[in-house]
Amino acid sequence: MQAPQFPQVIKGQSFNVSSHDLIHTGALYMDCCFDRVMWRGHYLSNLRFVNCRFNSNCFESCQFLNVMFDNCLIEVSIWDDCVLRGVSFHGSSIQDAKWERALLRNVSYVAINAAKLIFDTVRSAYVSFVESEFTGVDLRDGRWTDVVWMRSQLTQVTLAIVELENFIVGQSRCKKLEITGCRGINVRWIDSRIDCMKVLGSDIKQSAWSHSMWSKGQIHGCRLPVASFDHATLSGLAVTETDLTQALFDHAKLSDSNLNALHAPGIAFRDARLVRVGLTGARLTRLDARGATLEEVSLVHSDCRAGLLIGQSRHDWNAADTREAIFHASATDDDRHWWQCVQPGARGIHS
Repeated sequence: MQAPQFPQVIKGQSFNVSSHDLIHTGALYMDCCFDRVMWRGHYLSNLRFVNCRFNSNCFESCQFLNVMFDNCLIEVSIWDDCVLRGVSFHGSSIQDAKWERALLRNVSYVAINAAKLIFDTVRSAYVSFVESEFTGVDLRDGRWTDVVWMRSQLTQVTLAIVELENFIVGQSRCKKLEITGCRGINVRWIDSRIDCMKVLGSDIKQSAWSHSMWSKGQIHGCRLPVASFDHATLSGLAVTETDLTQALFDHAKLSDSNLNALHAPGIAFRDARLVRVGLTGARLTRLDARGATLEEVSLVHSDCRAGLLIGQSRHDWNAADTREAIFHASATDDDRHWWQCVQPGARGIHS
């Protein structure tokens, strides 16, 4: 029987400039320092770096497979045209790093502190950012699929011209976020606290801010069909030149916000509370506002035809066009036809 192979241990050494003398597979580096090392064209596999320091390293056209960075300090690094598979950063500090033209698959960032991160033209899948703090993160171009940010703090994060699919932010604190020119499907902020977020010129199907608190923000020039804001608390929000067809605001609280001229046929405000909200000139045909509470809501010239307004006061809706709307339920009323036509909420898209 062949004896099991144990990784070679390299401890307390310093390396600089050249990476040719380094072991590239099956090694454990502990308490080592890598200063201005150029890693070019290497295949790095089954490596573990523990309590190591990387200063001004450049990884060019390298492939990483099953590589772990535990409790490392990584300062000023470039990852150009690299492939990372099964790579983890745990308990580490990453400052001033740039991934360019890279492929990330099954990569995790857990319990890290990071600042000034740039992901430029990156293709990624199954990437997770968990229980970490991020300040100054830019995602530029590229494609991100099956990505999750959980229980993290995100400050000054920008996504520009990125394709997103199954991009989830959950139970996180977010401040100063901007999404510009992005496309995709299933992009969600769940049970998060958001301050100062902008969504500009983007086309995203099935987006959501469910159970989140969002204060001060803007949605402009977007197409967000089947957006869900259910059970959310929203304040200081401005929505302009945006399509929110079949948006869902069930059990939400919306205050001090401007939704004038909103295009949102089939929108649902079931059991929602609207306080000091502008809906002047909004197109809200076939809306469902059953159980909603309105306080100082402007509905001047709004199109609310064929809506379900059962239980609503006609006085509150006088300024809107409510032709064919239903205000009173009766034993003979049957709203199944309305549900079949509109299919409100995240599960149906009205054509």
